[in-house]
Amino acid sequence: MVCGPKGAGKSTFCRILANALLKKAPAVGNRNVPDNECVAFLDLDPGQPEYSPPGDLSLLRLQSWNLGPPFSHPTSGLNHLVRAHHFGHVSPKEDPRRYYRCALDLFDHYRHMAREFKSCPLIINSAGWIQGSGLELLSDLIHGMGLTDVIYMSTSGPEDVVDTLHRARSRSDVTFHQLISQPTNFATRTAGDLRMMQTLSYFHVNESEGNYHEIRWNPWPLNGVAPLVIHYAGPKQAILAVTILGDAPSLGFLDSFLNSVLDGCVVGVVAVDQSIGATTGEYENIESTEQDEDVPDQVANTPDDASILRTATGLPYLSSSKYTTSPLSPDRSFSLGQALIRGIDSRNKTIHLLTPIPATTLQAHSPNIVLVRGSLDTPTWAYREGFEFGKAQGRVRDRKLGANEGFDGEEKRKWAERQAWAGIVDGGRRSSGKVRRVRRDIRYRPVGEASATE
Repeated sequence: MVCGPKGAGKSTFCRILANALLKKAPAVGNRNVPDNECVAFLDLDPGQPEYSPPGDLSLLRLQSWNLGPPFSHPTSGLNHLVRAHHFGHVSPKEDPRRYYRCALDLFDHYRHMAREFKSCPLIINSAGWIQGSGLELLSDLIHGMGLTDVIYMSTSGPEDVVDTLHRARSRSDVTFHQLISQPTNFATRTAGDLRMMQTLSYFHVNESEGNYHEIRWNPWPLNGVAPLVIHYAGPKQAILAVTILGDAPSLGFLDSFLNSVLDGCVVGVVAVDQSIGATTGEYENIESTEQDEDVPDQVANTPDDASILRTATGLPYLSSSKYTTSPLSPDRSFSLGQALIRGIDSRNKTIHLLTPIPATTLQAHSPNIVLVRGSLDTPTWAYREGFEFGKAQGRVRDRKLGANEGFDGEEKRKWAERQAWAGIVDGGRRSSGKVRRVRRDIRYRPVGEASATE
């Protein structure tokens, strides 16, 4: 397991380690890869996952080198996806108990996989939440998984974190390593920006069948893509229900505003067992998690009692007798991917989805599918794609630019050359043969005010 504070280089180290453990790059599409040429990768970072959209936890069997950032492979691609869970949040702190159960379920599937691939090592990329309850959760994962090595990506503490990890190591006979963190001073994107890029890349992936496929993207705006129309009621009903993670709204609110809450958001597409019991399951007592003080003991300790209700428009949803909605039991459900709800047609009882999940996969699990809405970022990029694309086409048309020339016209480049903060060097990549370079000795002065050297 690779753990450490945020921005310490955990994901980068995992990529390098996985590439090193893969003795050679397997042939593209080769399914008969020897077990000593694969690496199991358990991604427990829902905020910045490596091979899935944000909000998912996944277990993969890697069979190809990772030579790009996460948004260049938002799905498993040439690798084999063993199992995934839709956590629905970008941080474990939103639901530590569900996070713990999802992680243990994925690790249990690795144990089953290891019986067939006996020489397939496991790399676990953990989240960056290592303070307070997050540290206790991390310690329980180390103790509960029976790891061989823990790599902490920092030599500067915090001391309480290192001491706690040492105690967890002593309980489980784990070898503890500390490496110097590798933060970068050249980060130009925030964590939110990277999540947006990952989500955008995921929803532009062309639909493909099965595992072991090269990832290809659709370059057109999503508002021009025909949605997948599924029925949520009637004889053609294709989903079991929808559910909302977190604090459960009142039944009256859901009956009136559930369509508005779901419309335009990203949801997880989760396959469940045929029985409704698959949607329930009482959590085990976990020492590392704190019970909600607002929930009475007699209510918090009762088993989940979920049932399917319908709104006035016939939309089915999971309700719970608890103060919080009953999440799907990880050992009896798994994620198929994510979808963007483009619209809900109450008259025809249909939901319009945009998703890279193959239609055959959805049909194979229908109607035992639950759409899960968590607290993922609002896909504002999807609402602006068509508008920005139209503006770009207008600039190309007005300036008569070639399709390969970009949208920074020559008149803008000449304007930049006249500015005091820009310089010109030879050997540029564009047709002008010039590269614009920002000077380092920029000094602020009000517009119109001359400098001392002028």
